[in-house]
Amino acid sequence: INDTYLHANNIRALLNNSGSLFLDKGGNAQFQAPFTNTDSPNSIFAAGLWLGGINAANELFISAPTYGYAGNSPANRDYDYLPGPLDTDGNLAPNCENWDNVWSVARFEIEQHQADYADNNTVDQPLPAIYEWPGRGNPYFEELNGFALPTITEPLAPFFDNNNDGVYNPDDGDYPIVLQSTTLPQQITWSVFNDLSTGESGINEPLGFEIQLTTWAFNCSDNMQLNNTIFTSYKIINRSNAPLDSLHVGIWNDFDIGCFDDDLVGSAPELNTFFAYDIGQDEPDCSNPYEGIPPIQATTILNEDLSYAMRIGRPGTSSGPATTDPNLPTEFYNFLTGRWNDGTPLTFGGTGYDETGTNPITPFIFPNDPSDPMGWSQPTSGLPEGDVRSVGSVEIGSFAPGQIQTIDVAYSTFIVDDGDTFSNLDGMYEGLSALQNWYDSNFEGVCTAPLACEEDCLWPGDTDADGIANHCDLLPIALKFDATGPLRNPPLIWASTTSESWGDQQADGTDTKHVDANGDGVIDATDFEITLINFDRTTPDYITPDDIYPPIGPDLFFTTAPTTNNFQDLEADDSFIGILRLDTISDLVGIALTIEYDTRYFASLEPLFATDLTPPTMRFARERPNTGEVDFVRITTDGTPIEAGSLVPMQVNLPEVFLEPLPADTSVIRVKNIKAIRADGSIIAFTALPITATFQGITVSTDEPEIQQEHLKVFPNPTNAQVTIQAEGQLIEAVQLLSSAGQEVLSRKALSEQQTQLSIGHLPKGLYLLRVKLSKQWTVRKIIVE
Repeated sequence: INDTYLHANNIRALLNNSGSLFLDKGGNAQFQAPFTNTDSPNSIFAAGLWLGGINAANELFISAPTYGYAGNSPANRDYDYLPGPLDTDGNLAPNCENWDNVWSVARFEIEQHQADYADNNTVDQPLPAIYEWPGRGNPYFEELNGFALPTITEPLAPFFDNNNDGVYNPDDGDYPIVLQSTTLPQQITWSVFNDLSTGESGINEPLGFEIQLTTWAFNCSDNMQLNNTIFTSYKIINRSNAPLDSLHVGIWNDFDIGCFDDDLVGSAPELNTFFAYDIGQDEPDCSNPYEGIPPIQATTILNEDLSYAMRIGRPGTSSGPATTDPNLPTEFYNFLTGRWNDGTPLTFGGTGYDETGTNPITPFIFPNDPSDPMGWSQPTSGLPEGDVRSVGSVEIGSFAPGQIQTIDVAYSTFIVDDGDTFSNLDGMYEGLSALQNWYDSNFEGVCTAPLACEEDCLWPGDTDADGIANHCDLLPIALKFDATGPLRNPPLIWASTTSESWGDQQADGTDTKHVDANGDGVIDATDFEITLINFDRTTPDYITPDDIYPPIGPDLFFTTAPTTNNFQDLEADDSFIGILRLDTISDLVGIALTIEYDTRYFASLEPLFATDLTPPTMRFARERPNTGEVDFVRITTDGTPIEAGSLVPMQVNLPEVFLEPLPADTSVIRVKNIKAIRADGSIIAFTALPITATFQGITVSTDEPEIQQEHLKVFPNPTNAQVTIQAEGQLIEAVQLLSSAGQEVLSRKALSEQQTQLSIGHLPKGLYLLRVKLSKQWTVRKIIVE
């Protein structure tokens, strides 16, 4: 299961398509509100979508994830949901692992696309996030994502259909949206999953449902509450062939507001909300404390009435085993329907569990304001604070095959400056009424985006202002460590930001304000974190530069440890230690570079050290096995020169087998894009010696003549949008486009046509190699993308 962050405002929340939210694979909470750095406290530990229903034969079907997403390895994780859509017969899509993705698009990308199309009704600069979007019928989807969209009649990911043809085509001016808002969110994500899984420890009894999850968040200059809210929309589709008589949809939350063991919960039925809060401050020695009074965390159903809200306690914080975590399918369904594990209904007063049946049955736990001493809330119930969970549910009732139900949910954090718990609660009750009104009006005019930056714009993490946040941006942070300047307002999202000049410049003349990635007015280790959070993000006008390879020389060179094979006579499934070494270079305090290798010959080059960004000496490495690259940085913050010796130790792994005939029995590993600096920021010119590895047991291809054949036409060339490949008198069997480094970037197989086209406008400018297969023979042409 892959994941991504929804980080468009003051909340940073981890998303995936496992049916669970806000919990990472290591079992760490990832709902940071408000977010200031990677150590910011969390107000939710985990959340999950619960589905339960009974059919005409009185059989129970349940999908109810809790913590199954976490685990030390994929084998130890139990998912109630699997990636991908279902077909109309309720079957899994082919290669459902392809759908293990969360598509994400930012407001600035949509606005750039709108402006690009508006000026001449043509998209001149295609943006990957727009063209990859899984809208129904997207003609670019398969080419960019590597697999096909299902051919179904209803929409997939939501989009604005500029020409109302029912098909998502960015070339027609279409773009991603959320259907619930006329105001463009700062970020939108979409994913799809289904419940055809055995689930956590066998809990799951699949309903045969497909779930499409859209999430979004706003970044407003004039609405702080929306800056502290994120939204999820679950589109639930019955893909089974049988109706359910009693469907209930639940949103389960493990609220952990700072410290996990001092929470209280409540509900606000009139606001379709259940929530958690602390009374007083967190203990400072807990693992995740808030400074000062912790916020209120609320979960609100926006488009349906809340039917039930239940509290789930831990032993010692409950009124017996019937009120603790469910384990059996019937127990999960009981909580969805306002009952305890043993089927006893929730009753009003006390702990809510009354075996005698004296107290009246009620659907909502603790529905009164906790500040009311006469109301029924957790403070008046006799139950202690602790590590508790809640589930709020909606009764849908009968649910026929093909029926669709959407559940829209808001997660809102409320905190009043210099307030206490009860003033935070007052803010919640008032704020949720406003939130419902905003939702009901499709957020029309309730959020004004921050003023667009027009000059010397700052993007958090792009410290050298070159248009991309990458490993090279760690160098300016080290050079300017401990420098101070004006504060910048949050949130810390990847967006164009205005910022006051610091009155100081980097060595290349760039204002030092760009180095303060988190905007707190101090350049320190937190700025490293923001750069890594935004790693690989680019600005709209970024153009990928050509790779620069250093002159041949001894400053950097490769060896093995121990020096046995020195990259010679390698065989499939080999594994050994390779080292990029540094010769003595005076005054070197920082170096950033990329190691490049061919993935046809090497499975991976794994750095043998952990990233350590603790001053004064720091190292960072990130392997990119898909592109055959390793990014590396070594820096010091105190001006201490970097000593000669081992710079990047790596475990070199060869594939188990070489999968296809290769062009040669040798392959080069080399260094590119070196940026080396002195303490004053000046650049040091570097040389490097590539290493040529030799291989045994490789079948060398002999059917790839690099010849110009008159019967094959490739045009236009150069090109900036698409290329047409035309064969006269023969059929094109396959095409493959390779980068200048030999990495495959596009391919089409199993063709049988005389003409085909490749859309390549989204690719970086540069030289590419086009391979065309005709009559089982490969022809090679050079293509220039300009």
